[in-house]
Amino acid sequence: MSETTDFIKRIAAEAGEPSEAAYAGAALGRVLFAGTVGAFALAVLLIVVVFVGTFDPAEVLRSYPFHFKLGTMGLLAMGAFLTLRQQGTPGSSPWMALASLPGPMALLLLAIFDHSGFPLLGSDATSVPICFFAVVGASLPALLILLWVTRRAVVTQPAMAGASAGLLAGALGGAAYAIACKNNGATFVLIWYGLAIGTVCFLGAQIGQRYLRW
Repeated sequence: MSETTDFIKRIAAEAGEPSEAAYAGAALGRVLFAGTVGAFALAVLLIVVVFVGTFDPAEVLRSYPFHFKLGTMGLLAMGAFLTLRQQGTPGSSPWMALASLPGPMALLLLAIFDHSGFPLLGSDATSVPICFFAVVGASLPALLILLWVTRRAVVTQPAMAGASAGLLAGALGGAAYAIACKNNGATFVLIWYGLAIGTVCFLGAQIGQRYLRW
């Protein structure tokens, strides 16, 4: 696999001047952005269809829990987007992966200072499984879209690119489920959203290792 990676990097280095590499990165960024927007719209649609009648949109949009969930998932999605874009641009800095940290760090801080008293396992016995499967279910179509888009790029580390796509898809699924989620503790979100997103990230790595390979 290392020989394939070196071969791809050598082709990119020989064929691409800096301006050409920048243009390729910008072009990938535009396609990836369009795919991300479409994936998020699909995730929201799935959540609305599945949970229709169980929440009041106007009330949700005014609530603090919705905004902290959307904000932290949005930060994670932006970082994952930049990381995935980097994975599809040979020669770009690997330090871009650090862009994924602000979202989880913000959520961790909220969990540490959360004195709301909301139960860790949610309001009832079904809270955790509903949360987990809702986030994963909303994320899977997004993952397929993002992997299809990423296949257009020059990927040197398929598993890492797939994991980045999974991280982005999971964050989009988590942001979409925030509309219908009735469990508002930051610790609940950190653990159970995190488990669901980690699962999608793992699936992305497994699929990407095969689907994104040259």
